[in-house]
Amino acid sequence: MEPARVLGFSAEKCPEGKSKGLERFRDAMHEELDKFLDKLMVVFENEQRPSVAALSDLMTKSRQGFLGSCLQHLIEERYSAELSTVQSSCPRCGKICTHRQVVRKKLQITPWRDKGRLN
Repeated sequence: MEPARVLGFSAEKCPEGKSKGLERFRDAMHEELDKFLDKLMVVFENEQRPSVAALSDLMTKSRQGFLGSCLQHLIEERYSAELSTVQSSCPRCGKICTHRQVVRKKLQITPWRDKGRLN
């Protein structure tokens, strides 16, 4: 069985004939895989053996970070032009829409002043 092939993302070519985008993506994926494996190596560094539930939790947490990073690299490489787009037409109606500024909000939970009263 052959390894999966990754399609090129860019028209720019390296001297070897592979796209620069593909090479950047492969390098980023190798780095992310190394980080993922480093997180899993904790199992072998300790003398005590973790439970299957603990192994499952570790794998789940590590996997989420790994797959999130992979998706981020894919989007940045494949859709780099769209990420910097300020205006675009709506796919449904064709109307030109402008990118809105991202507003970051912080949620702060405060205790109720009057616990018996709801406003």
